[in-house]
Amino acid sequence: MKTRISSSLLALALFAAPVLAGNGHAPGRVQSLSPAEASRLRAVDAAPLGELRAGAVHPAASIDETQRAALTAADQKGAGLEALSAGELTLSDHDLTIIAIVVGVVLILILI
Repeated sequence: MKTRISSSLLALALFAAPVLAGNGHAPGRVQSLSPAEASRLRAVDAAPLGELRAGAVHPAASIDETQRAALTAADQKGAGLEALSAGELTLSDHDLTIIAIVVGVVLILILI
């Protein structure tokens, strides 16, 4: 019975959507642009289409000697930074227990 009511409501909604949206028609003819509007639209196009292609190769910016020296000095100052890497995941037994409990509770809630 519930399935029949919901399918009937869905069918009515599908038929009522065009009526509720209004019966305004699209204009039969679109007006042409004035010369001022056309020139403004052409002015908006700043980037050539060749630069917007997929796979376009842009030259990399070169590093001058002062930047290279600053990078070398920063590398020597931060010698312990290589030990700090994101992505290393170490879980203790306590963490795994809490994750198992949460997953169990979620599964029980889904099954209920």
